[in-house]
Amino acid sequence: MNQDRRRRIARILQELQRILEEEEATLERLSEAALESARGERVQEAIDFLEEAIEALEDLLNA
Repeated sequence: MNQDRRRRIARILQELQRILEEEEATLERLSEAALESARGERVQEAIDFLEEAIEALEDLLNA
């Protein structure tokens, strides 16, 4: 993988990590009722997706 592509992936990875932190903070602020609602489920799904994407990109960078 060329250096330019590695830098682009690293920037994307940083942005995904920032978004993940924001989503986790949102989840922490939700009330118990909101956590059980569709919104809470969507936030958790977004967190799960971001964690998977981050892991995949880290694997790609370390390959």
